[in-house]
Amino acid sequence: MLCAGCGGVWEPDSISALGKQFQSAFGIQPPADVSEMKCRIVNVGDSSSRWFSFKCSKATFDRLVNQGFDVVERKILDAPWTGSKGPIDLIEPYQRNVNAPTWWPEVRNVQFEQFFYSLNKRKGENGYFFLVLDKTNNKVYAHSSVWR
Repeated sequence: MLCAGCGGVWEPDSISALGKQFQSAFGIQPPADVSEMKCRIVNVGDSSSRWFSFKCSKATFDRLVNQGFDVVERKILDAPWTGSKGPIDLIEPYQRNVNAPTWWPEVRNVQFEQFFYSLNKRKGENGYFFLVLDKTNNKVYAHSSVWR
């Protein structure tokens, strides 16, 4: 029997590589006030996931989420599950992904008030992208996943 697969893990650490990943994710170069950036990309079969953390100003965060992200108040995420919460059912932000980096927090422990998300439904591709801003330290946590 032959078993084969494709995949890989990459954690860019150069300013140039991190900038390229930021540009790919957000459509802009990292603004000057973005600092302490970390990124991890994991590809498994026909799916790809990317995690980011970085610090930035509230103005920069607002600029990022004003690029087509929808918003859900945290109280909706934290409410007991009594049925569908709509599109965010697909995302399951409080579930820990086995491929998440060690620096990625339990999202339920992050001090955020709003959950920003975007669903990707292109021809032959599905996915999501979400961001939260930790109000205690201006750290952004962003995660995206795409599958074909």
